[in-house]
Amino acid sequence: MTAQFDPSQQLEALALIESCPWGSLDDHIRDMETALRLAMEMTADDYWRWENEFRPVHEFDAAGNIQDELTYPADVVGEMSDEEKRAYVAGLIRVLALAYGVNSELGLWHGGLPIVGEASPGSLAALLRGLNDICWLPMAGLQSSAAGR
Repeated sequence: MTAQFDPSQQLEALALIESCPWGSLDDHIRDMETALRLAMEMTADDYWRWENEFRPVHEFDAAGNIQDELTYPADVVGEMSDEEKRAYVAGLIRVLALAYGVNSELGLWHGGLPIVGEASPGSLAALLRGLNDICWLPMAGLQSSAAGR
């Protein structure tokens, strides 16, 4: 396997990993993913309204260039109705889930609600979860050793 980082970058990455409080990061990752899941659940209807009604209206700018949730100009968003803005925020939440690397409405479970489930390979979610697992296991061993004294 070819290294992606040169030796100095590897040392910097290791120093960054070592500087994190991995014991509490497990809770932070879980809390963030729970908040993301709840936000998707609470905005499911708004999201579908965005996809089916509002996004097609705003999909192209005046010059005919395609736009997405991250490229809408502030004046376009400012002119949206409150209902359109709620739907737009629901769309942004799905962009966040996809960028993080977990399921959004594209991965529905029974009952029709979105889930934050498996991390896509190579995603930010996979990286954080993987690092957390690597760092958590030695700490778990230390904790069980300390408890056995």
